[in-house]
Amino acid sequence: MDGRRRRRGGSPGLSYGDSAGIAGNRSAILCAIHGQYKEALAALPLEAMAALAPRLLAAGVCFGFADPVTNIIANTLSFLPYNYGEPDSGGGATGKTHCFLPGNGINGEPEPRGARKRKRGTMTKTMAAAMSREEVFSEIVVGAAPSPPEARITIAERSLEGLITFLTSYFCYLPGWDALRYLCLAKADLLVAVRLIELDRCYRNKDEFCINSYATKTALKYAALSARQPNADGFHTSSLSLAYHLKSITRTVLADRSCGRLSVEEIQKLSRTLKKPCKHDKWDSHSPMLLADERLPGTHHSGAQNLDLDGSAGGRRPESAIKSLLKASDSLSSSEVLQVASLLSPSNRNPANKPLQTSIELSNDALEMFVGYKENFVGQQSFFRKRIETALRNKGFLYELHVICGVNERVGSQKSFMDFECPYSHVNFFASPKDGSCLKLFFAEFSNGDDDKSFCCIVSNKSTHVRCCYCEYEGIRIVHPDENYCGGDTDFNKMVCGEHDMTNERIIGGGKLAISKLGICGEDYIYLDPTRDTKLIQGMNLSASRANASWDDIMRTAQT
Repeated sequence: MDGRRRRRGGSPGLSYGDSAGIAGNRSAILCAIHGQYKEALAALPLEAMAALAPRLLAAGVCFGFADPVTNIIANTLSFLPYNYGEPDSGGGATGKTHCFLPGNGINGEPEPRGARKRKRGTMTKTMAAAMSREEVFSEIVVGAAPSPPEARITIAERSLEGLITFLTSYFCYLPGWDALRYLCLAKADLLVAVRLIELDRCYRNKDEFCINSYATKTALKYAALSARQPNADGFHTSSLSLAYHLKSITRTVLADRSCGRLSVEEIQKLSRTLKKPCKHDKWDSHSPMLLADERLPGTHHSGAQNLDLDGSAGGRRPESAIKSLLKASDSLSSSEVLQVASLLSPSNRNPANKPLQTSIELSNDALEMFVGYKENFVGQQSFFRKRIETALRNKGFLYELHVICGVNERVGSQKSFMDFECPYSHVNFFASPKDGSCLKLFFAEFSNGDDDKSFCCIVSNKSTHVRCCYCEYEGIRIVHPDENYCGGDTDFNKMVCGEHDMTNERIIGGGKLAISKLGICGEDYIYLDPTRDTKLIQGMNLSASRANASWDDIMRTAQT
């Protein structure tokens, strides 16, 4: 169903990627974001602190590791753009950001008493000229009218762009329209949207979202870039600080919001808390997701029971649907037992019970194709084996190659339209130390040209979410390291900024094309067993006869 699964009780229009559905979802999400900013503005003491309003409009995006309103307040306090938007001596925008403490100097240091006296009159005028909440909210909704169109994007629209970029960067093969659908269901709450996608995709516990993983860090950086944050590189650090102190900050914000408005003292307290260093050895990195689980929509709060569990209609394997059903609750209802029974029905009968078919031999043309594929495979295997053994020796690894488990020869941009060879290859392989201990999974990048530029390293289970645009485009699953490589962080940075020929939609299209090919694949020729693969041999004979057919044969077949 191309990912268009419906949930019971939801609007059917949310599931489709047509232009009307996309526009409707964007409008609904922006409406939710506007409500979040209205709530954040009501909590901030704008009259007493005139600097809060421009800072919120510059850097107070609603995405992060807390609920949207807390994210807005924390991001507003974490970043103070110094001469924000003005070019520095080198011609670029200044990237200096400072944590704000009311009554302090520009770097957070106490000001001299004389300076405070000189500024007293100025501060009074500034407070009198402070923007009202209605003025700030109008800029959040419609932006500053005199600005050119490319600079008229509001903080709410920038937040939405950041939310979409985070989801499409973190999750492979997630189109933008589907990210909008999840954000609409989550009411623009980033971590809730992440959890909904994980439930929909039946993620295993060990593969679930982790705050301090490399994949999360890079996705957050891309989100900050697309949202035009003043310090995209430092945004992850401030977000981690919020996540580390999440319980105390959330408690403070919720308590004071329930009583009315945050006081100046509470703002100072929050600012100091955000500046405190994180002690990762004492950090419960699961707490943000646990709090996000409490914010799940009512139909999803108890787990995945309301997701479409029909394996055939939803495009899932039966075992994934059964796993979601069993994880939803400790005991199954009678209807759920019937669902499990239908998923385990004899529709997938044991092939061993089917009668054996008479063996068929390969035709001469099919045998020639089979030998050609086999020779190409053996040649490729020999080429990469030599490259891997050389790379292991050059790196000083005392390892012995066991098995090559994944290869993508098409990494990097082609030099020209007629040049079908790409500059690099990505390879996964298992190797074991020569002392006989356990196998290790390696990643290697090799040059396809004459130069012997290559590197290899050990990859861990935590690297499963690390992405490569070229491997995903080819539909090949390669586990990549955190280190920089062709198709990794640099390429995704360019994609976010619109400077790359690869886009998220193109990656999804290429991946779908690769996995939905019909007919015989090259691997079928490699692993052919003539004693058992009767239907495959029939298909090979037919493919070979069609490949060698003359035009007269084709016309004769068409007329019959």
